[in-house]
Amino acid sequence: MTREDEILDVNDALYFLKRNNLLMIRAQSKDCATGVSTQDKHSSKSHLIKRIPGLIKKLTQLVSLFFKMFFIRRGSTFFFDHSTRLVLDEERKVPLYSTRILEARDDVVCFFNSSEKEVSFPSCSNVIVTTPLEPLMGKLQKFFWGRLPGYLGDYKVRKFIWKFWFRLLRPRSVYLVVWYCGKENLVAAAKDLGIPVFELQHGFVSEEHPWYKMSGEVNATNEYLLPTALLTYGSYWDELLIQAGYPKDRIRTFGYYVFIPEYRRPEDLPEKYILISSQPIFAEVLAKAALQLKEAIYPDLPVVVAAHPSGDYPEIYSRILGDQVLVIHRRSYELLMYCTANVGATSTLIWEGVFFGKKTNLVRAPSLTPCHHRFLLKHGIAKEFGSDLTPNFFEEPLDRNIVTHYFKTPDFKSL
Repeated sequence: MTREDEILDVNDALYFLKRNNLLMIRAQSKDCATGVSTQDKHSSKSHLIKRIPGLIKKLTQLVSLFFKMFFIRRGSTFFFDHSTRLVLDEERKVPLYSTRILEARDDVVCFFNSSEKEVSFPSCSNVIVTTPLEPLMGKLQKFFWGRLPGYLGDYKVRKFIWKFWFRLLRPRSVYLVVWYCGKENLVAAAKDLGIPVFELQHGFVSEEHPWYKMSGEVNATNEYLLPTALLTYGSYWDELLIQAGYPKDRIRTFGYYVFIPEYRRPEDLPEKYILISSQPIFAEVLAKAALQLKEAIYPDLPVVVAAHPSGDYPEIYSRILGDQVLVIHRRSYELLMYCTANVGATSTLIWEGVFFGKKTNLVRAPSLTPCHHRFLLKHGIAKEFGSDLTPNFFEEPLDRNIVTHYFKTPDFKSL
């Protein structure tokens, strides 16, 4: 191992230690058992026999994946989607982030890792579903890096595999949605080979977001693992990142590239309702704010929760709001378009509401210092929870011209 490799290993360990401390993730402990009983062996053989058809299917998928990747055109642009983010468009599950890019560019190869079935991509797009790689990565991690904590061993094996493919296929550039919590390996593999790697903004970013906060003692970000540049929705977000200490030379304004379907008013929604733009960590605060808004202004309206893609806590909403609450997945923009009033904390739906002329009852979430609130209040997009809210606030039209302040029109040819 060279001195440079040793330094990178130290940086790897420090980064994940900081990440672990910040998110309070407990390292996986290695099972030290060295043997099993005879009964265990027999049951293991029986279990293995039952798994053979599934193993053959996974092996076939893996061979097919490798075959397809070998024929990718060298020098292509690689795009790694955020695969849990899907939106319903006429009953089809459509990727939120890659759809418009794939529609605009025919030289982009999209890598998609998801257990979701029947996901719809634009016709003639080049999509590689990398899900069959997951079992292989797990086996390699245990074999080569079994003594490392799970999150660090996972990083090592993924970096090794992607570095192999990047060296073989030599992409012109790598784009990804979300560089942290599982994709650090992509950033490191590309940068080790001198391939520029860019992150596309996927939602709210500011000094309140731990993965974009570069100033102060409590931050999880190691600059050495940052992408070459972060491409933002607009200049407003550039300002928030600079305030967070994010390196100015790594910020570029790109535009709002997210796919929002054209919705007709759905028949299964109430005619009027209060919407909660949910985030799991703020579920209780948001539910209480929606309840107070309901009691003060809209006693007859039900509450609808636009569930966060990473998961939610319907039991919290039911406990606080009772039976008149609906938790709905994958229809956030549809729900936002037709709501009477929106309740949110730091969800990107607060800003995206300007597309539909929607205003928000803004909740000051615990442990956050809402630097972004003053911009929302200044432009009349929101009023803080506890202020003098009336139906007139939500019914008065919003100046649609402020859309350009937050969201620039993207130039897909510049990718």
